[in-house]
Parts: sequence; C-alpha cells; structure tokens
Amino acid sequence: MERRLNIGSGRKLQEGSVNVDRFPYPGLTVADLERGLPFRDESFGYILASHMLEHVDRFDLAWKEIHRVLRKGGRLEVRVPYGPDSNPWHRRHFDEKSVKLLLDPGHNLESGPWWQLVDLRVSARGFPWWHVRKYFKWDIPLGAKRELTFVLERVG
Repeated sequence: MERRLNIGSGRKLQEGSVNVDRFPYPGLTVADLERGLPFRDESFGYILASHMLEHVDRFDLAWKEIHRVLRKGGRLEVRVPYGPDSNPWHRRHFDEKSVKLLLDPGHNLESGPWWQLVDLRVSARGFPWWHVRKYFKWDIPLGAKRELTFVLERVG
C-alpha cells in the first residue's frame, strides 16, 4: 500500500495518511511546507492538499517541496477555492488557467515537465442556497462556493 500524505490537514485528519500542518493539533506532524517537510525524497505515492495552497506565502517553495516528497508516478490531489475570493487570508486564487500554468514546463523551477493532468473539475460545495432562493423567491446574494479540484501525476 502506498504512503499517503495530507498536507495542511488542520483538524481534518485523514485515516491511513500522514497528516501534516504548521499548527499543532493532536494526532498530526507539525511541519511547515514552505520551510521543508521532514520526509525523504519521493516518500509518498499520494498527496492531498485540500484548501491550503491558497494560504502559502511562498508558492514556489511549497510547490517544489510537494514535488520533492511525491514519488514519480505518484498523484497529487489539490482542492482550492475557485476563482476570485474576498477572503483576506488567501494569498492567491486558482482557476483553469492556473492549472495550465502549473503544467507548463516553462513555469517550472527546473527543466522538463513535472506533471501530467489526470483530472480537473469545478464543483459547488456547501449548502445549495440557490435552491432556497428559487423556491422562496429570495433575491439575496447567497450561493454555494465553488471549488476547483485537480489531480496531477508526477512525471519528472
């Protein structure tokens, strides 16, 4: 069975995974992705980064570290808010163009492609407020937030 890593887990621990966050919560490894993870190169076959990449200050360092600890042929699943966001704690936003740039060898930190796209989808998460508005005819700006999920396979 492949080793699994859940980066930025917070209190949402994934059973069967090594859970990591920079804040100390019970049951996880404390580490900062931007400063380096305490794992050997190519230690994991699967990495989940759910709603954390939008928070990192140095995306280049975080991206390189994820690449370092994921084995070749391993999969990275990223979940982030989709599009512009008014959350002051978010350092960046993501959309389909963002994913294309991450796949472009010219934007990688080293020569050659790092990733191959396996899946890309936009979905709603949270309570479906559109349904309430439709049936109660409320004209208020409520809505489910959209989430971008993409899965990459490490090739380089």
